[in-house]
Amino acid sequence: MNIVSAKQQVKDTVEAYLKRDDAGLLSIASVHQRPIFLVGAPGIGKTAIMEQVARELGIGIVSYSMTHHTRQSALGLPHIEHREFEGKEFDTSEYTMSEIIAAIYDYMERTGLREGILFLDEINCVSETLYPSMLQFLQFKTFGKHKVPEGWVIVCAGNPPEYNRSVHEFDIVTLDRLREIDVEPDYGAWKTYASEAGLHPAVTTFLEAKKDCFYKVESRPGGGKSFVTARGWEDLAKVISLYEQMGKPVNRDLFVQFLRDDDIADQFTVYYSLFEKYRSDYQVGSILSGTATPSIKDRAKAAPFDERIALLGLMIDTLSADCSKALDQEGIVVTLRDLLRETKPEFLAGASVDEALAPRVSERERKLARKIESGTASRKFIREERLVIDLLKGFAAQCMLEKATEGDVAFHAIERAYKAEVSKISPLVDAAGERMSNAFDFIDETLSSREMLVFLAELTTRKPTTRFISHYGNEKYYEYNQELQVDAARMGLTERVSKLAEIDASLAEEREVGEPGAVGMRVGSKPKGEPGATAGSRGAAPSSTSAGGVADSGAAISAPAAVASASAQGSQNVPAEIPAGALAKHYGGKQFEYGFASVCKMLLPCEELKGKKVLDVCCRRGRGVYKLSSLVGDSGEVMGVDWSPSYVEEAKDGMSRAWHESGLSRNNMEFRVAFPEDLIGAGIGSSVYDAIYVNNVITLFYDQEQAIREFGRVLKPGGLLILETIFADRPRTDSVVDEARSIGNSVQAARTEQENFAWLEAAGFEAPSVKESFEVEADRGYKAGHVVPKVAGDENVKFTAVSLYVRKKR
Repeated sequence: MNIVSAKQQVKDTVEAYLKRDDAGLLSIASVHQRPIFLVGAPGIGKTAIMEQVARELGIGIVSYSMTHHTRQSALGLPHIEHREFEGKEFDTSEYTMSEIIAAIYDYMERTGLREGILFLDEINCVSETLYPSMLQFLQFKTFGKHKVPEGWVIVCAGNPPEYNRSVHEFDIVTLDRLREIDVEPDYGAWKTYASEAGLHPAVTTFLEAKKDCFYKVESRPGGGKSFVTARGWEDLAKVISLYEQMGKPVNRDLFVQFLRDDDIADQFTVYYSLFEKYRSDYQVGSILSGTATPSIKDRAKAAPFDERIALLGLMIDTLSADCSKALDQEGIVVTLRDLLRETKPEFLAGASVDEALAPRVSERERKLARKIESGTASRKFIREERLVIDLLKGFAAQCMLEKATEGDVAFHAIERAYKAEVSKISPLVDAAGERMSNAFDFIDETLSSREMLVFLAELTTRKPTTRFISHYGNEKYYEYNQELQVDAARMGLTERVSKLAEIDASLAEEREVGEPGAVGMRVGSKPKGEPGATAGSRGAAPSSTSAGGVADSGAAISAPAAVASASAQGSQNVPAEIPAGALAKHYGGKQFEYGFASVCKMLLPCEELKGKKVLDVCCRRGRGVYKLSSLVGDSGEVMGVDWSPSYVEEAKDGMSRAWHESGLSRNNMEFRVAFPEDLIGAGIGSSVYDAIYVNNVITLFYDQEQAIREFGRVLKPGGLLILETIFADRPRTDSVVDEARSIGNSVQAARTEQENFAWLEAAGFEAPSVKESFEVEADRGYKAGHVVPKVAGDENVKFTAVSLYVRKKR
């Protein structure tokens, strides 16, 4: 299989080996967890996919090359211990801990990651003295007396004997303890990776024309090997890009250091010379700026196909870099916005920069350091985090310069600095969009439809250009891509940047387009619905201005048509005892953001959710949906619903980023506006979900009993309701509960366990299983030390937070 398929096999295996049962035991005991053995030619990416799997699963990785290990370093060094057995004294041999196993414990201590991959490279090159011990290690996961920590999965790799003379072929006894995966070089799989990574166009266009040069290993007549590997091409592409930036010579002397086959090195040298000539003659900068001369256009018209492809590669590479700059700036701004949202209430309450901002900067630095230490942080992530941290420090310094070190004065100083970062987005987007449009015009005028098709395909393959179009749109792209049907109400640059400028505002996200030829393409769109929804319409949050002078969320956000149309009357599913318009009145403008309702531990049965269809009710800003999305994987689906249109739009805004960071191949998430008592109003049918997750905001619902009936309707028979809620230890006074609900105190709004269990039974659920419970105070806030307003008259009631698993009866 190719490296992409091998990666998926590894990922599936690691997830299966880490799965635990209800008692917390590994579903497959360690002794029966056969290590994976990746066998393949050198340089095809075996090591790289290990790091990717660890990053995507959020686990650790410890890598070792076995070639240098002796019996002593692997098993430990012997030492003499004095022992007594049955009254007699003896000197016995003991061994120190294996260097490999000690490295795992050291890694866990440094990073805090308790599960991971132990990757042993070149496992079939171990020394002869160590070979007998490998049988014990592969089956029992021990070196000497010391065992690999539970939760660590062993993956091995090695080369076939024709590539490495140190290889010892494993016998049947050894192979019977392994899961062998043979990995073959595959240009198609590598091309996808190269496009996403933005490797130098000279390399990618050369290999597109000469695929037989992608991978080659053969014996030389005079002895030795000539070879070219995928690793060599990638490393060469990166060096070429850097040398060009630094003005250093790029020639055959450089190429042969990476391409160890004279014939291929010669071919690439000739091609690179032509590529350089194309870059000089065509003046890509002038083409993209719309100022190409007639001579350039005439040459393009007369150029052979391979020259045209090289030109397209130059244009795509430049456009990709332009789009990346704009997207990177937006990503930084979104991260800053989320953090400043957290600090705003503290500043408006009088906190200083040292109290509100400095601790968050320190925590961010600490987390980044641990992420880097774990070896699972991508270069892009590290770069963005460092830029964010530097900007936050700059914001703090600006407050010091302006002598605005606390309260709303400090917040306004930070807000001005933040908006300066927002203002950098528009010029970058304008420039990238204009250059992309000019590229389309040039191709249309000088080249054929075949080249236009190649150009469109490359735009939708590369992540920067795909994301740019999905965020900001490009009219020329929509014009020339006839197969792509686009919503006319795309969110434009002005609207997107204006929303970013307001710290509390949210961004409309993209919707996925499933038409042929648009695989993976996402198109930014406003939600289809009634424009100008007001606080009186279903679930709409009113626009207001806070003390800080920043518009609160909810401005200019409309609910989906299916929801908005039912604003006053309620859908047919809402029982008659719920008065018309009562739901909209109850939920309108309420966010319940800062109390215990905003805490959700999400005690999930992770092993059960893969490939399942899951509903997150009251998903708020979508972070729980993002987590569920990663757990259900590519084969599963997650929908998040919330009564707040602004929260739904904000959840959508982070959707694309979330599924990419989870390593998914597609978006498996959807968000809708809906009341929990009226899920059918959002178009959610009966018996369609395998699992439903609801956090403890449920005590603030208009009608908990009706909401639970809706959960029963939506779940499949045998489906699982994961419910976080609060129990009171005695019957409640209605007036106190109503007042608690009005101020958003989810703890004081609690009912008794008996009432909750009766609602569940009446809705067709089995007896609940309590997975976790702990006492909470009535004024418990969303974090330690944070309190919220509470209602008087409840002093003697004890409250318990619980996590329940409840099955719908079959």
